[in-house]
Amino acid sequence: MEKMKRRRLNLNRREKELFLGHVVAWGTIVTALTLAISLAPSIAAEEGQSSGSASDLM
Repeated sequence: MEKMKRRRLNLNRREKELFLGHVVAWGTIVTALTLAISLAPSIAAEEGQSSGSASDLM
């Protein structure tokens, strides 16, 4: 059991890079989803305002 705990903490360079790559990838996904959810109301409001003027042009 003690050997497994030590093994988990002693990662080689490749394992560290892979772990950090996964952390960065998941952080990017979470950030993109958060921004999409938080900006959706303002984008929808802008589309609602611009759709009326677009129909006037046609």
